[in-house]
Amino acid sequence: MVLLGSNGEKYIPPSMPAYKPAPAKVAAKKPKKPATTTVKPSSRVVSSRYVTTPTTSYNTKPTTTTTKPTTTASPNLSTLTNNYLTQLTANTNKVYDQQKTATLAQMKADQQAAVAKLNGQKKDTAVSYQGQRNQADVVAAQNVQKLRELMAANGLNASGENVTAQASANSDRQGAINALNLQEQSAIRNINDQINDVNNPAKQQAALAQIEAQRSQALLDAKNNAQEKAWREYTYNNMSAAEKAQLEWAKQQYGEDAAWRMYELQYSTAASTAQSQAEVNAYTGGNATTTGGGTAKVSGPASFQTHMQTAIKRGVPAEWAPLLSEIVRRESSYNPYAKNPTSTAYGYGQFLTSTRNNYEKKTGLDYNDPVNQLIMMYQYVKDRYGSPQNALNFWNKNHWYLLPLLTGVSLLSKFVLNIF
Repeated sequence: MVLLGSNGEKYIPPSMPAYKPAPAKVAAKKPKKPATTTVKPSSRVVSSRYVTTPTTSYNTKPTTTTTKPTTTASPNLSTLTNNYLTQLTANTNKVYDQQKTATLAQMKADQQAAVAKLNGQKKDTAVSYQGQRNQADVVAAQNVQKLRELMAANGLNASGENVTAQASANSDRQGAINALNLQEQSAIRNINDQINDVNNPAKQQAALAQIEAQRSQALLDAKNNAQEKAWREYTYNNMSAAEKAQLEWAKQQYGEDAAWRMYELQYSTAASTAQSQAEVNAYTGGNATTTGGGTAKVSGPASFQTHMQTAIKRGVPAEWAPLLSEIVRRESSYNPYAKNPTSTAYGYGQFLTSTRNNYEKKTGLDYNDPVNQLIMMYQYVKDRYGSPQNALNFWNKNHWYLLPLLTGVSLLSKFVLNIF
């Protein structure tokens, strides 16, 4: 039983330690509100893209900066061409570098094998002739022994005839040895000539020159391929959605090359045609077309004008002459013998060998004739572009107009061009 005092506190008997009252409770103080801290701006300039500027109060949420994504413009035709050319050139050089390395390694292995075989023949030849010389000594010794026995049987051991006979036998032996030595030297010399022929660096140089010639042609093809790929990508990037859909449909129906071929034939627009016509008018002094007379006013050397007028008489439309003349000016400077040092391009229209062969077969004409060059150029522009304005438009954008024609595009394919 617990005893309580008068004030309600627990009673402690005398035998227990004196009771100590609990300390009085003290009311807890309220925490002070944190003082507002003001951060002075730093004098150092830091991009707000990476650092959030402190605010003047701890209770204020930090502000965030949202950066809008930037749009990258499509690369221009020159950039695309350079990119493709760099890539295709690197791939082409890699292939031909590997071919050179493999060819050199194979030629070196063949050389070593051939030289080893010939050296073996030299060794066998030396052994063979040494055996023949030994056999000649044996024969000579046998002859001397027979002579001695014959002389002894006739009692001529110490006579002068014995000495003469031995000298004659020794002379025969030496003659046989000398003949064998000459034969051995001739055989060894023949083998050495074969070794020199195997090691002749001219053979290696000829093989490498052939590889380099193939590389040059491959690099030219890569350049043409890069131009075509770049033009296609650039054109596609600048097409409308409807044009892209039409092109994709044509690819499914006729294949990629044929689809692009059809698109090229419908490449020009009214605006670009007007631009080209304005350029030609300036070039021809405002007389870009003719009516009825069968002649056309064109600039250039008198020889070129004569060639063009002859080509008009042989079927080139007179109204095409000023535009074709402008392309000739840009391509060859009116020189029917102009030759590109880095390709097979040649003549007024700078036809490549493949295009030249194609149109010589198609027209039955000889491209070496300057007038025929203009006739074939007209036929090519007609086949590929449909009009000289389209060809000049293409040149304005790309600074070239000639590509090998695709074959196998039917009249039905040309009809489908209307969708563009």
